[in-house]
Amino acid sequence: MHTFATKGAYFDRGKGNPVTRTTLNLDTDLAADAKRALGAKSVTETIHLALGHVIRQQRLDRLAERDFSALTPEMLDRLRDRGGDLQAPTK
Repeated sequence: MHTFATKGAYFDRGKGNPVTRTTLNLDTDLAADAKRALGAKSVTETIHLALGHVIRQQRLDRLAERDFSALTPEMLDRLRDRGGDLQAPTK
C-alpha cells in the first residue's frame, strides 16, 4: 500500500480510502504467521486483509441466519435477472 498525505490526512493510493497511522503492540509471531497465511507482503497489508476477512465472515454469518424459506425459484430467477431487484418489471 502506498499512501500520500494531504492536510494531515493519509489516503491509500489504490482506493483513495483514508488511512490512519497508528502504533500497535502486536504479537510478532502471530503477525508473521498471519502474514504467511494470507500471502501478504507487509504487516499493514496483513492487518487490512485480516480485517477484511473478519467483516466478510460477519456478513456471511448474518446471511446464514436469515430465513429464505419463502424464496421461490421464480423469485430467485428475478433476483438473478435484475441484479437483486425483486420488484415487478416496469413497463
